Amino acid sequence: MNPSTVKRVFLLGPSHHLYSTKCLLSQAEEYETPFGNIKLDTATIQALYTTGAFDWMSLEEDEDEHSLEMQLPYIYKMLQGASFTLVPVMVGNLKKEGEELYGKLFSKYLDEAENFFVISSDFCHWGKRFSYYTYEPEKGPVHKFVEWMDRKGMSAIEAQDIDTWYAYMKQYKNTICGRHPIGVFMQALKANTQKFNVRFVSYAQSNPATSKQDSSVSYAAAVVTKV
Repeated sequence: MNPSTVKRVFLLGPSHHLYSTKCLLSQAEEYETPFGNIKLDTATIQALYTTGAFDWMSLEEDEDEHSLEMQLPYIYKMLQGASFTLVPVMVGNLKKEGEELYGKLFSKYLDEAENFFVISSDFCHWGKRFSYYTYEPEKGPVHKFVEWMDRKGMSAIEAQDIDTWYAYMKQYKNTICGRHPIGVFMQALKANTQKFNVRFVSYAQSNPATSKQDSSVSYAAAVVTKV
């Protein structure tokens, strides 16, 4: 990423508190960070709203959602000194058809070099705290299985194989909070005529789980570039 070329950042994150079958937009004009405020692109936000596919977040709903908030300091620091605006999008509990719809709406923005997308997600939440215990002992200790399972999903994302991604999620029901934002972005890549490269560059777990009494959250980071 060349910060000097970025004029607009699209930030897609999952909803943890509000149930919706749509994507929702912010009505704020600025977001505050510890380093300074980020202006929202109210014109682009309004253009998206006029498609009829989006709802508005209330101020309280906007402030409650950490999947968007936690990305803001990083975005600010990476683009510090650059003139850019933000388009935050809360992605609801979408079905495949919904992800395809929103993917097509966002796809056109991939054509412009001035646009940069950030997809906010973690990966597997495993253990008692999350009531998720999927495990195949032949893969080794729990944390090894979790990594194997996460990387299986990561491989589908890297391959930009949306059907394999959906089959994977149906089989393992991996507790990936940002599965819907990921699905929307994969659909956007699919709908675009350009070719993209998706590459995961980092993976970690909060705790090496070994039993159901343990809890662990996985984290992964990927970079998407035009070919």
